Amino acid sequence: MQLPKQWEIKDILIITIIILFPFNLLLGRIFPQLISLPFYSIEILIIILGIILIFKWKDLKLTKKQKYVITILTLFILLGIITITKNSEAITEFITTQDPTRVKQSIFKKILNSDITHAINETIHIILALILFIGISTTKARKENIFKALCITAIVILLANCYLLTTQTDVKFDSGIQKESIQPYKITTVGRAYFPFVNTILLSFFLSGIIFIFFYQYTTTKNKKGKAVLFSLSILLIMILAATKSRTTTAISFIIFSLMSIYFFKRKKEVWKRNKQYLITICVILIITNMFVFTFHNFSLTKTILKTEDIKTENTKTESINQEIKAQYTEFYQRRRNYHWPTAITLFKTNPLLGVGTGLYSHSIRHKEKDALCKTKTLCPNNIKAPSDISSSAHSIYFQKLAENGIIGSFLFLLLLGVILKSAYLKAQKNIYRTILFCIIVSFLIQGLTQSYFIFRETLYFFWIIVGLILKKEE
Repeated sequence: MQLPKQWEIKDILIITIIILFPFNLLLGRIFPQLISLPFYSIEILIIILGIILIFKWKDLKLTKKQKYVITILTLFILLGIITITKNSEAITEFITTQDPTRVKQSIFKKILNSDITHAINETIHIILALILFIGISTTKARKENIFKALCITAIVILLANCYLLTTQTDVKFDSGIQKESIQPYKITTVGRAYFPFVNTILLSFFLSGIIFIFFYQYTTTKNKKGKAVLFSLSILLIMILAATKSRTTTAISFIIFSLMSIYFFKRKKEVWKRNKQYLITICVILIITNMFVFTFHNFSLTKTILKTEDIKTENTKTESINQEIKAQYTEFYQRRRNYHWPTAITLFKTNPLLGVGTGLYSHSIRHKEKDALCKTKTLCPNNIKAPSDISSSAHSIYFQKLAENGIIGSFLFLLLLGVILKSAYLKAQKNIYRTILFCIIVSFLIQGLTQSYFIFRETLYFFWIIVGLILKKEE
């Protein structure tokens, strides 16, 4: 049997990386006794992919836009490295900490868990995302196979989350101020579900892209049973999306999916006629989902405030209770974006040119730029009762880059997004595949207004897989 050539190995690696997403994201932690794949399995494969790309660099035949993206992203990575080297105090501050949970740790463990190590890891993830982009955009694997691999990944993640919601294992919920552990079947009556080992923003972001990929698979499937399965999976996906209670994702998914349906109705009559039942049904379900998510949020918010006011009225003479109420209000306030965005702007002002450093947002709040933030009472970290409550993100990819990478980094970032969006738009009318990719990237970029999904490496990789498909050479 003849061994596959390196190009074939590269293509197999890419498909394998996509299929292994659930292990990195979910399964390896839920069923450790059955699945013992390392949590960094994807990273190892991407490094191998990078080595193959280096040896075959001359044969890649990159397009101009691919070169633009690679150049801009490389400059962004170099800028991040420069800012990290200027923040070496992040190591010493962590080593000399008096935190009871850290004092007894060895120096090695303290360095390993330091903010500077976190920043280095985030930079490494961007480098790996660049490798993944180059691999996807130059692969000879057909787009249909890549989409099928993404569908397999999505199905596994959907089924795994159904398992989480239906088992009797306790799941932690967050209903504004109060945190409690309850049975998962009460999910629709308490608060946003924090699925074990899975951040809800990460999950909702992934699902918002997969809904469009499911639709593409539906349009290309001729088998009626296959269409029925994809239709059922799409409904299940929206149900899981509703469980995350992500208002931004559910709203944007409905808006973009509806606009796509209108586009097909006006410009692509054949696509509309063949798929109108699917499109109309999904739009209606998304409307209901949005009504549920937004109504639930308002109800939960009102209930939380009234509960806190009742406590305040009944215990006005108890100082300890008053302190607890104050801490709860502070915690509740710091979860809102009118706390996160002014914090990011304040951090940006401390170093407008280069920013506070890639991956050093949380460190700057807690240590380096703490005094600058405390000039504004509502932004002062001292008013937050637990260090773990300090957010590690600005809840916006744009404010995050502004704070961490300054004017230069934000310019490179926006330039990069401009190249990607323009490429997606110019190809959007060629065929339904290109239309789907344009809808996905627009959905991602709008979600970025209120979510910092790049801090999660899985969503970072997924984003660059889609970008790689956008800039992939025509087959």
